[in-house]
Amino acid sequence: MMWNVLVSGLLLGATAVCYEGSPAHPGTDALWRLAAGLEVSVPGTSPGYLAACRKAGVRLAGHGPAAPERLGVTGSAFPADLQHWVAGELGPGTQVVCSSGGTDVVTAFLGAAPTTLVRAGELSAPCLGVSVDAYGRDGKSVHGEVGELVVLRPMPSMPLFFWDDPDGSRYRAAYFDTYPGVWRHGDWITLTGHGSVLLHGRSDATLNRHGVRMGCSDIYGPVEELAEIAEALVVGVEQDGGDYWMPLFVTTTDGIGLVREFNDALAAIVRRHPGRFGGLATVTPQAPEAAATEIERAMGTLGLNGIMINSHTGGYYLDEPRFAPLLAAAEASGAPVYLHPRVPSMLDAYRPYGLLGAIWGYQAEAGLHAMRLILSGTLDRHPGLTVVLGHLGEGIPYWLRRIDNRHAFAAATAGAATPMPRLSLTPSEYFRRNFVLTTSGIDDPDVLGLALRAVGEDRVMFAVDYPYEDPKAAVDFLRNTPLTDDQRTAIAHRTAERVFTLTG
Repeated sequence: MMWNVLVSGLLLGATAVCYEGSPAHPGTDALWRLAAGLEVSVPGTSPGYLAACRKAGVRLAGHGPAAPERLGVTGSAFPADLQHWVAGELGPGTQVVCSSGGTDVVTAFLGAAPTTLVRAGELSAPCLGVSVDAYGRDGKSVHGEVGELVVLRPMPSMPLFFWDDPDGSRYRAAYFDTYPGVWRHGDWITLTGHGSVLLHGRSDATLNRHGVRMGCSDIYGPVEELAEIAEALVVGVEQDGGDYWMPLFVTTTDGIGLVREFNDALAAIVRRHPGRFGGLATVTPQAPEAAATEIERAMGTLGLNGIMINSHTGGYYLDEPRFAPLLAAAEASGAPVYLHPRVPSMLDAYRPYGLLGAIWGYQAEAGLHAMRLILSGTLDRHPGLTVVLGHLGEGIPYWLRRIDNRHAFAAATAGAATPMPRLSLTPSEYFRRNFVLTTSGIDDPDVLGLALRAVGEDRVMFAVDYPYEDPKAAVDFLRNTPLTDDQRTAIAHRTAERVFTLTG
């Protein structure tokens, strides 16, 4: 259906943009970045995607030089509070309109125009040429109360028959049996006194709890406003004896409950073996406020030793403003952040030749994340933050001198680089102050020597990339590599004891 709408824009001289893929990959704001980059004046999306943007903290404006002229929204009911949020994000220059129709008629029944008033939670008017009404159970028109969406007169795009339905019985049952001769579409609506329409959801998915009829959106609207809820499913079950059961199933957005359960179990293991284990807590960076609370709990009552972050979160990095609560809590709680590699957020260039994983992609991704923290000014805002990098610094020690040199040149030369914030220190000074390196996966004495010269032995610690590397080989490397006694002691245990506050 939407393909037909898109192509019909060509008749008016418009340029059509068709995007294949998830609007939320690699980050939740992917659609907005695309629209800004192509200067799309009338983007279209769904209430579900907009709700996901709000939960993820995506700012809708600011991706391009100007906001779109109009935003089209369709696919499900558009809650009023979500429409208010979208309109506030995009500003008064963007008309936020909602439409509703059907694939079977390949068009919309209800929508808006540049000349119609938009009220949050309402569809402005019936579309041109559509004789929309609302019928009650008795087949009479109702206004100001919930009724069935009906179309009183034929439309050119209405289907004439179904395949494999020679006598037309299936066709009539689908649209005309409830109100003979009148198209019943299967939506609950309310016609308002000012000409707009409220859409409540599918009438063939009606919930009827103790005589109160509700469309699914009456449940999903309030529930999906909750930041903790990713998806919800409500089911109405008629039971024997006239009873009615209406369970609501939800999936949490961010795994908050699972994180607490995991950290509780980890802390219990550490308590049982205090001289053998420490623990890095798991948090939910996709929910930064909840993550901040969990960091305080993990470093406080649970007595854990830091947190683990698997690099980017849906294409977003810790230097971005949304993660400020998480970083502030880590700094205040003395929680070192182990920045663990993962598959890069930009996939296409890494897909061939095995580049995606440990051969190259993992260290490139983690190194990128670390450099974003350094060059963004994040470590000026959080000077007490400690970040742990594996693989002896993910390649950064090799480049430190050049990074300093080119950063100084770019800072002093107009147009030499994209805009950069003014930093209090050189990039290498942040690296020496805020980062600690582990030997995981690297048993090369030259690389270890380079890391020691870059940050010093009190910022390098022993680690084994188990189960991908041989622990015995890693231990033999530490024992046999030419080091001073002080360096070997620091790498073997002293640095880790200090960074992770290990005792026992």
